[in-house]
Amino acid sequence: MAHELLSVKLYELDEKLGRLHSRIQFSQTSDRESLARETKLIRRECEEEQQSLSRRLKFSRSEMAGKISEIYEKMEETVRGARNEMEGGQKKMSPEEWLLLAEYSLDFASQAADRALLISLEAIGKQAEEELS
Repeated sequence: MAHELLSVKLYELDEKLGRLHSRIQFSQTSDRESLARETKLIRRECEEEQQSLSRRLKFSRSEMAGKISEIYEKMEETVRGARNEMEGGQKKMSPEEWLLLAEYSLDFASQAADRALLISLEAIGKQAEEELS
């Protein structure tokens, strides 16, 4: 069971990473108008995906999933607040600061992938133990 579920999730993640890679490459050569459209589209997609994930986590049978959902929502709120503060303050973020923010965001995504791998391996191990019992 775990193998099938994880295979589907890995396929979804591969698709998402492929789109991320191609969209970043496309955006680097886009004109300002195309970049603005793409940014607006991705912002909407991010909001929709976050709402969808939040709903699924709230109705999950896993108590841990609910806790993770709460933590993730607090983190998102903190990031939004910091971003609004940086964009709305007297000192706007420079292009270099935006690039550093993008770089660190990709680092956090990599760290999240590592965490997902660890939890997946633990889940497979727990299922294997249960099947032996």
